Amino acid sequence: VVAVAEGVGLAALLRDAGALIVRYDSGDRPTPPALIAAIRQAGPQAIIVPNGAQVAAVAEAAAARLGDEGIEVSVIPVRSAVQGLAALAVHDPLRDFGTDVAAMTAAAAAMRHGRVEHASRGSVLGFAGDEVAVTGDRPGAVAVALADLLLAAGGELVTLVEGESGGDQAGGGRAGLAQQVAAHLRETSAGIETVCYSGGPARLPLLIGVE
Repeated sequence: VVAVAEGVGLAALLRDAGALIVRYDSGDRPTPPALIAAIRQAGPQAIIVPNGAQVAAVAEAAAARLGDEGIEVSVIPVRSAVQGLAALAVHDPLRDFGTDVAAMTAAAAAMRHGRVEHASRGSVLGFAGDEVAVTGDRPGAVAVALADLLLAAGGELVTLVEGESGGDQAGGGRAGLAQQVAAHLRETSAGIETVCYSGGPARLPLLIGVE
């Protein structure tokens, strides 16, 4: 598996999950030569986890080029890094290639995902998928409301990936966003498992995934 990662922390998370990593920094995107080199390293069969809609186009182009060289490449449709983690969690290198691709694709698709972003003039946006679903001026309040919204359709596992700037800076030393959301869910959603990670993209205070 070749996973594309924005930032050092996310790269480490995905590497720990067993992927070869192509890393890029915020504001850029991975270059086709870097992605092609990683796929060739992966072997005659490779699965790409792009972890973003913009990166997917680069991944598809690389897959098409390497297909002409006889390398079988599949791109998992992953729009968020939390979906990428879900896909990698079910990856089994001993399984038939097509079956493994199908399992990883299903795992990514089954995860509802959201993100918290800073906008202009101090406002904070909570995205459910690609749509703005929550707005406010406090990251913690937006993150909690977004988690509740994503859980409204049910769920058993919540994955929280906090960015380098994920703490609620206006909160005067309060816990980071992932811990705030986890504490809220312990009080309001008994029986739901919550997993917290650090190392998300610096530009995104929090990523949320619900399975």
